[in-house]
Amino acid sequence: MAEFLVMVLPFIMVLAVMYFLMIRPQQKQQKRLLEMRESLRVGDNVITAGGIVGKIVRVTDDYVTLETADTTKIEFLKTSVVSKVTTKKELVEEIAQEEIEEENETIDA
Repeated sequence: MAEFLVMVLPFIMVLAVMYFLMIRPQQKQQKRLLEMRESLRVGDNVITAGGIVGKIVRVTDDYVTLETADTTKIEFLKTSVVSKVTTKKELVEEIAQEEIEEENETIDA
């Protein structure tokens, strides 16, 4: 029995490490993203997955309508909204942070 435990224990430890280093942070990030999407309100400035920046003018259960220019309105799925920004300063900081993360990913690869 002790030999079996010694043989299985490393596998259990590897699974535990993978959970705390990979799976758990991803679940927390998904939860924050879902909460952000549920809290979208008219007037919020957001960034979509395609990089389009706009101001929300209408929110439904599954869609948001963004005003990207004076009269240009585009409808998106809520799931395409990746970031919520309230001020232009935060918008600039958000874009800069994303560029830094992309550079780090290319360096790591």
